[in-house]
Amino acid sequence: QEAEQYFRQAIERDSADYQSHNSLGEVLLQTQRKAEAVKQFQRAFELNPSDIHVRKNWASVAPE
Repeated sequence: QEAEQYFRQAIERDSADYQSHNSLGEVLLQTQRKAEAVKQFQRAFELNPSDIHVRKNWASVAPE
């Protein structure tokens, strides 16, 4: 998918880009790849736990 490739390249350029991790997680979740999405949401949350979109996504998939 074009969006997945775009966000993966953005993360390669800047691994601290929490928005790209979050967006990649959304793409992965939409394509039924939850385990991969969880990792991306977790990384986004580690980088910026105060962002509301990051918090929402992480909360939706975080293990109990």
